[in-house]
Amino acid sequence: MISIMQKNKVVKKLLIVAFWLLLWQIVFGIANKGLLIDIPTPIMTAKAFIRLCKDAEFWLSALYTLLRVIAGFLMSVAVGVVMGYASYSFKVISDFFSPILRLFRAVPVAAFIILVFLWVDSAFIPQLIAFLTVLPIIWENTEKSLLGVDKNLTEMARVMGMKRADAFRYIIYPSIKPTLTASLITGLGFAFKSGVAAEVICKSAKSLGELLWVGKTSIAYDEVFAVTAVIIILSIFLEWIIKTILKAGGKCD
Repeated sequence: MISIMQKNKVVKKLLIVAFWLLLWQIVFGIANKGLLIDIPTPIMTAKAFIRLCKDAEFWLSALYTLLRVIAGFLMSVAVGVVMGYASYSFKVISDFFSPILRLFRAVPVAAFIILVFLWVDSAFIPQLIAFLTVLPIIWENTEKSLLGVDKNLTEMARVMGMKRADAFRYIIYPSIKPTLTASLITGLGFAFKSGVAAEVICKSAKSLGELLWVGKTSIAYDEVFAVTAVIIILSIFLEWIIKTILKAGGKCD
């Protein structure tokens, strides 16, 4: 019964995607008849993707971008979780760093990139920007999720002599898991957006951002769409990995 429901859900999603691709093909196919430069359709984008796939440099660029984004994201998760826990444990830390986190959220990504570009080697800017963009999300959500844990349950566990590892496994983790999952997925999306934006502005060598810039300057918009599609696919793939890991961890609930 579950497998049938899962199959129906997959079919439903595929039909929705097919509908929007067909609409995209029809609308832009008609619009292109009156334009000097064609807007890429799904077919044009697919052809550009196949063309790019034949170039080893394309896959190398995708790998480097993926590594940069993952590096910045993992650093933000590590620091954000630790500082979120510290802010939860000590109110003074939360109050002290609150203006900085608000500043990080308020400053546009493009401004961050330009400011960082003045002092940091361009090779490290994409991962640094991904880190700075995602850090407030992980930090604040970690603190909020810990504050939302039922203190009566944790106190009862302490009185009953429950080990800290067991208390985390059965009480704290199930409570923070929904917020943690949402913040990780949201943060990953921001990491990709900001990381690739930094690659475009800094013209990082061997990167998907560089391919976007080259496609734009050479008016190869079909390649721009194809590279954008690759970025989306990579983001979805990493989201799936995070959900799978958290789901596996949730079996301990």
